[in-house]
Amino acid sequence: MNNQSIISCKQNRVQKSLKPYNNRKRLLIFYLTYTFVFAVLFFLCFGIHLLINDKSLLHRIDSFNMHYSSYIYAGRLFKAFFKNPEIRMWEPNIGYGADILNLIGGYFTDPLYLATLWIPEKYSETVFNAIVVFRLYLTGISFSILSFKRGNRFYPTFCGMIIYTFSSCAYIGLNQSGFLIPLYIVPLLIIGADELYEKKKPTLYVILLAYYAMTSFYFVYMFAIMLVCYCLLKWILTPKANRTIKDLIGKVFMFFFYSAWSALIAAFTLVPLAFVMKEMGRLGLRRYVPVLYDFEFYKDFYQGYITSFNMLGRESMLGSSVIVFLSLIVLFMLKRKDYLRLKIEIILMTLGLLIPFVGYIFNGMNYPANRWSHFYILVLSYMTVVIIPEIPSLSKKKRLLLITVTALYFFLGMTVFNAGVSGFAVIAVFALAISVLILFLDKLPKKYYGYICIAIACISVIPPAFYKYSVTTSTSMIYLVPAGKGYSLLTEENGLRLINGLEVNDGTRYNHAETVMQYKNTSMLTGKSGTNFYFNFYNDYIDRFHQSICLNCSPCNFNYDGLDNRSELMALLGVNYYLINDEPSALPVGYEPDNALEYQQYKLLTSKYKNSLFTLFDRSVSEKEFNELSPAQKQEVLMKACVTDISSDDSNTLINNLKESEIPYAVDSCDEGVTITNNTVSVTKENTGFVLTFDKICDAELYFYIKNFDKNELYPVDYFVRINGLNDGEEISVHSTYFISASYIFHMYGGKHNWLINVGKTTTPVDQLHITFDAPGTYSFECMKLYKNDITSIEENIKGLDHGISNLELLTDKVRLDCNTKTDKYLFMAIPYSSGWKAYDNGQRVDILHGDIGFMALKLSPGNHQIELQYERPGFKAGLIISCVSLTAFIVYEVITRKKKA
Repeated sequence: MNNQSIISCKQNRVQKSLKPYNNRKRLLIFYLTYTFVFAVLFFLCFGIHLLINDKSLLHRIDSFNMHYSSYIYAGRLFKAFFKNPEIRMWEPNIGYGADILNLIGGYFTDPLYLATLWIPEKYSETVFNAIVVFRLYLTGISFSILSFKRGNRFYPTFCGMIIYTFSSCAYIGLNQSGFLIPLYIVPLLIIGADELYEKKKPTLYVILLAYYAMTSFYFVYMFAIMLVCYCLLKWILTPKANRTIKDLIGKVFMFFFYSAWSALIAAFTLVPLAFVMKEMGRLGLRRYVPVLYDFEFYKDFYQGYITSFNMLGRESMLGSSVIVFLSLIVLFMLKRKDYLRLKIEIILMTLGLLIPFVGYIFNGMNYPANRWSHFYILVLSYMTVVIIPEIPSLSKKKRLLLITVTALYFFLGMTVFNAGVSGFAVIAVFALAISVLILFLDKLPKKYYGYICIAIACISVIPPAFYKYSVTTSTSMIYLVPAGKGYSLLTEENGLRLINGLEVNDGTRYNHAETVMQYKNTSMLTGKSGTNFYFNFYNDYIDRFHQSICLNCSPCNFNYDGLDNRSELMALLGVNYYLINDEPSALPVGYEPDNALEYQQYKLLTSKYKNSLFTLFDRSVSEKEFNELSPAQKQEVLMKACVTDISSDDSNTLINNLKESEIPYAVDSCDEGVTITNNTVSVTKENTGFVLTFDKICDAELYFYIKNFDKNELYPVDYFVRINGLNDGEEISVHSTYFISASYIFHMYGGKHNWLINVGKTTTPVDQLHITFDAPGTYSFECMKLYKNDITSIEENIKGLDHGISNLELLTDKVRLDCNTKTDKYLFMAIPYSSGWKAYDNGQRVDILHGDIGFMALKLSPGNHQIELQYERPGFKAGLIISCVSLTAFIVYEVITRKKKA
C-alpha cells in the first residue's frame, strides 16, 4: 500500500519503446494470448485430472449440495417469473419450509446465472461447470485491469495474471464456487477505492461495493476491514508535509459515507439478511481461539507457501508459485523506499495468517478462518508484477544471496519441517533451479527475458495443482461428483423417481431410511417437502426445536436430515411417505411394505395414518414446563399438547400423568482399554467402548440418551459414537446406528451436547447395547439413560392426533384452510416459525404463537374458522424502498456532479 503497493502503486518505469496499454491492437493480442494460455493451463492444472478420473467440478459437500442445487432451482424460478411475473418468497419444499431469498438470493443478483433462462435444465451441470471456469477466467482479466491501471508492462502483468488466476485460491472454486467471486471483484474494487481516495470519484467504488454486497456480503465484511487497514497505512506513510489529521478525518468520513451509501443501495438484500442473522444462534456460540496455532499448522503453512494448504480445512487457501517466492526474496533484498509499503503489507498480512485472533476477527468473530487469504494472494501476485522487471538489474552478490536463501528454505523444509519426499521437495528444487538460472541471466538475450518470465510463471502453477489433484499424491478427486451424474443424482437417482411421481397437494412430507443415500436439498428439486436441509442461513427456531428434543442430526445448526425414524415425530410433522431400499431396516410405526411403489431396489411406503401438517390440540404446555421434562417425556407431550408461549389450565394434569419409560440397566462390561469412573469414559483404542445390559425389550422403540456429553481433548474435532443392539450377545444389524458430536474447536460445532438416539423399532428382542467410540480420548457426561416407547403407545398417540381441517390450499406464500371446533383448541402448524407470517381468522388478524418451539400455532375459540396465513419476507419491503431511494439519489448525484464538472 505505497507507491508500489496493491492499492496505490503507480509504475512510472515503462520503457519508451513500449506502446501505451490502451493500444487496442496490442490489448486484443494480449487477451487472446491469455485466453489460449488459460485454456491450456486449466487443462494441465485441473482438466487432465478430471478427465482421467471422470469427475466434474462439483465437490460433494458445498458445491454440489448447496450451490449446484440452488443454481438449478434458481433457474426454475427465473423461468417461472418470466412466464408469470410473481416474486415467490417462501418455499415449503426446502427443509420444513424456508425463505427462498434468504438461502439463494445471491443467485438472482448474479448475471451469470441468467444463462439458465435459455438452456434446458438437463444441461445444468455442464453450464454450472462452465460458469465456474468462466469465473476463474475473469479473475485474470480483473487482475490485468488493475495492473494496467498502475502502468505496468505487458509481460509482468501477464505473469501476475497467471499466478493470481491459478494460485491455490482457485482451488476453492472446486469446493465453494461462490468463493471465486471475490477473486475478480476485489481488484476492480481496489481501482474504485483508489479513485475515491485520490480523486474523490465515488462512482466505481459505490457501484461495485453495492453489487459485491448483494452477491457476497460475507466477503464485503472482510473487504471493509482490509479497506480500513489500507486507508490508515497509506495515510501513515504519506509524507508529513501532505499528511494532516484533518485530511485523515476527511478521508475516513468519505469512505464511510460512500460505503454506507453502497450498503443502502444493497439494502433490499442486506436488511432481510440482518433479520435472519440476529436470530442465528450459531453466531453467539463459544469458540476456540488459541493464542497460536499448533506446530502442525505452521509446518503445513511453511510447505504450503509454494504448494497449497487449506488452512484448518476451512476453505482458507494458501499457496502461490515459485516465481512468487523468488520475487518475495528479491523484494526484501531491495532497499528502495518506494517498496516500503509493499513490504509492510506483506509482513502484516503474513502475521495475520499466522495468528488465530486475526482469522477470528476476519470471520465475523465466529471462529478462526483465513478466508481473506485471497487478499494476500492478490498482494503477492501484484508484488511479482512489480519485482519481475527488477530482477535483471540485481548484482551478482544479490543473485548468489537469492540462491542461498532458496537453498536454506529447502533445507529447513526438509529438516525442521520434515517435508520428506513430497510436492514441497520437488517444487522447492524447482525454485532452486530457477534461482540458479537467474545467476546466469546476463548470458541470455534481454529481448527474451519477458518470454522466459511468462514461461516460468506458466510452468510454476502446474506442479502445485498436480500434487493437489493427482490421485497418486492426493485424495482430493474422491470428493468430486462423477462427470455427467450431478443432475441425475439430485433429481432422479437413489429412489428420487418414486418421489417425483408423487402427487402431493397437502404439503405432507417424505423421509428416507438411513440406508438410502440422499444428497442434501433434494426436496427443493423434487417439489415435494422433505426433511433434509443444508444452507448457511437457516431458521434458528428449527434448530432450537431439534436441540430441545435432543434429535440425532448433524452437530452443526444448519444441517439436518430426517427425524431419526422417531415414529411419533414423523407423524406430528406430517411425514406421509417413507423411502427404503433392499437393505434391512426397522420401519417406523405406520409404514408397511404392502402395496408400496417400487423402482429398482427402492420402495416408497405410505403411512396408514394419513399424517398432516396441521393438528388440533385441546391443551397447551408452556415452553418453561416443556424444557423441564426428560427427552422421552417431551416426545410424549408433543403428541398430546401443543407447546406454546402459554400453558392451558390443565397442563399440570397432563405432565403429572406422564408414564415412566426409563429402563434400568447395568454397565455389563468394558472393552479392553476402556474404563468408566465418575461420569467419565476413558478410551485408549479406536472403536472400543462398553456394554449396557437390561431386561429384554421387544415391540418398542428403544432410545439411548446421554446428557452434557463432551470430549475433553480438542482433537479429533468431530467424533462418532456407535450404538449396536444385541440379543444374547449376538449383534442385530437393524439396530445399528450412530451419532456425531463435536468439540468447540470444530467450525461446524453447533453447541449440541445432549443426544437422544433412536436405536430402532425392536421387532426382535434386544437386551444389550454396545456403545463404541471411534476416537480414543476422555469423554465426560452428566448421565446416561435408556428409554422405551411401546409400539401400542405409539400407535395410540398417532391415532389420537386430530387433523380436523378441510379445504386446505397451499398457494404462493399463502396457506388457507377451514376447521370447526366445539371447544377451545390450539391449531399446531408444522410450518417453521417466522416473523414474516401473518395469520387471519375469519378475516381478522390474530397472533401467531410459537408452536413446539420451532413451528407455529393459533389459539382458536369454538366455532367455524377460515384460516389464512400470508408470508412476506421480513425487512424486504423496507429494504427495497431504501434501495430504490438510495439508487435514485445516487444517479441524480452523479448527473449533477458530472454537469458541474462539464
